[in-house]
Amino acid sequence: MNTDLCQYDEKRIAVSNMDKSVTHIVIPKDVKRIKEKAFCGYASLQKIEIPNSVEEICSSAFEGCISLKSIQLPNSVTRIGWYVFKNCSSLENIIIPDSVEQVGGFAFEDCKSLKSVVLPNTIKEIEWRAFKGCTSLEEIVIPVSVKK
Repeated sequence: MNTDLCQYDEKRIAVSNMDKSVTHIVIPKDVKRIKEKAFCGYASLQKIEIPNSVEEICSSAFEGCISLKSIQLPNSVTRIGWYVFKNCSSLENIIIPDSVEQVGGFAFEDCKSLKSVVLPNTIKEIEWRAFKGCTSLEEIVIPVSVKK
């Protein structure tokens, strides 16, 4: 990803003037936070490479990425914000690493192709309706570490 496609502010990424028809995005290695709505509505996006520097994925960062089938979050991510993957209707698989402690409300809302979710034993909080509308979800394993 070229740096002229992004605005950097305190190691956060916000995308500006990027062609929303891109299919593959590589987040730069020094980014710590993916900003709200950074890739919202990128309907052609199929692959995202997120480096180990990213600690937080903010609200609606990938909302509406309807071509995204799977994503692997690095072990540095501790929080998945509200609506992050909302309406990612092709998302079938997501690996949630042990570093994640919180999943925001509606984070996976209407991920209609999502079949199975295994949450790490380190997760403490799953916010309201995190998996609302996941009509293909056959199994979700919620660890005893979840308090809310």
